Amino acid sequence: MSRSLSSVILISNGISMMLLICLRIISGYGRNGEMHCYASDSKDRERAIYPIAACSVLIAFLFARFLDKYSIAIPWWAESPSILLIYGLLYWAYDNRLWKLSIKGLRLSGIPDCGGTWYCRIASSHDGGTETEGCVVICQTWRRISVQFNSQISN
Repeated sequence: MSRSLSSVILISNGISMMLLICLRIISGYGRNGEMHCYASDSKDRERAIYPIAACSVLIAFLFARFLDKYSIAIPWWAESPSILLIYGLLYWAYDNRLWKLSIKGLRLSGIPDCGGTWYCRIASSHDGGTETEGCVVICQTWRRISVQFNSQISN
């Protein structure tokens, strides 16, 4: 919502009378709503692919060296993990979990983690001004986000 729509969302993390509503929608956290791509001012999405690619090459190389050192032969019908497979797994791990981590106070990503369950109050100046309280559940990955709002007057 934007100020141009005369709407203000006040979000605070806390316990309120909306707890039952929040519990009702938590059970579907991230599964009920379709996740959408979102924009960020962070250069993470341009820069993160290079360390992921470098780690993929390193892991594939170390795996091949391990097989050679211990004389482990892979059958002809099985293939050693390729760089692309390792890249895909690392990218998935970064997209879903690793981007949120911090090492000694230094975050791996500049994108803020807004995920969680939030109590909110929406105040609108439309039709003489109305105010609605509800619960917002935000499910977020490094590339996608799902925001669900539920209140006493919503279905």
